[in-house]
Amino acid sequence: NTDKKLIDRLLTNRGGIEFDSGLFDESVLSNKKALEINPKAYSTYDNQCLGFQKTGKYEELKETYNSLYKNLDGSPKIKSIDESINRILDKMDNVVALIKNSGRTGSIFLHSLLDGHPEIITTPGVYFKGFFHPEVWDLLYVGKNNSNWKKILVSNFISMYDSFFDAKSLLDVPGKPMSGPPGYSSGLTTLGKNKDISLKLDKEKFGQYLFTFLEGYEEMTRATFFKLIHLAYNATIKRNLNPTVLFFHIHNPTFVESAQFLKDFPNARFLQIIREPIQALESWCKIEPKITDITNMEHEENNKFINKFAIVLNYLNNQILDKSKANAVIRLEDLKKEPTGTLKNSLIG
Repeated sequence: NTDKKLIDRLLTNRGGIEFDSGLFDESVLSNKKALEINPKAYSTYDNQCLGFQKTGKYEELKETYNSLYKNLDGSPKIKSIDESINRILDKMDNVVALIKNSGRTGSIFLHSLLDGHPEIITTPGVYFKGFFHPEVWDLLYVGKNNSNWKKILVSNFISMYDSFFDAKSLLDVPGKPMSGPPGYSSGLTTLGKNKDISLKLDKEKFGQYLFTFLEGYEEMTRATFFKLIHLAYNATIKRNLNPTVLFFHIHNPTFVESAQFLKDFPNARFLQIIREPIQALESWCKIEPKITDITNMEHEENNKFINKFAIVLNYLNNQILDKSKANAVIRLEDLKKEPTGTLKNSLIG
């Protein structure tokens, strides 16, 4: 019995600011002109897609997303001189990506249940949510014409992903996957029975393994490097695997990030975790800042109930699922009630 005017307001609400249809139409035209001039204006695509999603213009959203996808370059297949590496990486073309629905739906909990499976290769947390943005790769990789590209690539990665090595790091990672430092926000600083263990990874060892894997290549691509990161991580923690699935917690990608990921891994399958919507929204609105020395202003603004409700209503149309080869949905309630059976019925294998 909710008043229709309230629903209309929520569907067209952008960050708590009343929606102005005239300004939106003007923005759409401006964005279209910008994309005609520069088809690789990625932030413009994101803005355009987000505007269409939040206003329920799903046909326009699909058209814009498809245009974005066409204007992105995929990662070509490259080979190492080490055939054993090639055999492992070929198996890692079998990718399952986890995305969350809007609100708090238990995606990190689901990830924790799969981490440790002998046939699944993954990394903890949601650090690589923004990895597939084209601008991130431009910052990481200087190109094969630089004779020191391998050392620079390793150094750039370790620098840009500091919190991947120390969960207590206050430095964010590309894509800003969480509302605050990713280690704290993901619960990776309160591990163990007494919640007094913080996740750490040896930077020096990781860098050595990663550089060793890079030695067999004359050049590098984003998709191959992504796989090598996983190999280096598992080598660093001395975990021997025979992976048949690369499990990637992409979490809540922007339109550009998700489209580029699909371009690099076109056969990827997707797993989405959902939760009873009212409970997800209530849980989301109760989130408290993880550390006190970060300003609460942004948290308070984002925590407004109307903002979160608007996002939940408009998150139902997800282009990454619409464009994917195959996908499955898991309910958090089923996962808690019967985890083994629920996982067996999913498309993980």
